Amino acid sequence: TIRDWFMRRYTVLVADDHGIVREGIVNLLKEHDFDVVGAVGNGQELIDAALRLRPDLIVTDLSMPGLSGIDVLTRLKAERVDSKVIVLTMHQDADLATRAMRAGAWGFLLKHSAGEELLNAIQQTVEGRVYLTSALTKDVLERMAVPASQLSASDLAAWWGALVATAVLVFEVIKWRKSRAAVHETAKPNMQLIGSGVMG
Repeated sequence: TIRDWFMRRYTVLVADDHGIVREGIVNLLKEHDFDVVGAVGNGQELIDAALRLRPDLIVTDLSMPGLSGIDVLTRLKAERVDSKVIVLTMHQDADLATRAMRAGAWGFLLKHSAGEELLNAIQQTVEGRVYLTSALTKDVLERMAVPASQLSASDLAAWWGALVATAVLVFEVIKWRKSRAAVHETAKPNMQLIGSGVMG
């Protein structure tokens, strides 16, 4: 079970405007012995609950009524809420993922790949590593590789060491895979770029 991974029980706040999805996430987390301290349906409720409960983790959708998910991430950072936020969304959008990571998200994954991947993302996040779904890894990291001179002040302020370190290490893995494939076209290393334990 998930308790085999961690020394203590982590508190989680869940946010999604679809009741069935919200209930499914809550049940999954409870089955794996997380302490789900709240479940809300819009951005303002998420901010209010996060300020009141100060959970270890927040699992949230980005498309909810009221405040956008990016606005919520920005507000949580401004309010010094140190909960680690994992975005769970239906949008396979590298630009959106990049904005979310720059705004303070520690994880970004797609709803259709939830379940075991969500648990994996949580595991890595609480261990201090950034999690990015493999479907968007290459495109997001390319967007993050722009020179610092081209970033806005808010982007620079949102940049933190764990994400930078993760991006650098993952680029090294990508380069290694490409060079290996060039020499051995039929050899494909069996590894997950983010899910393999790249340290942040």
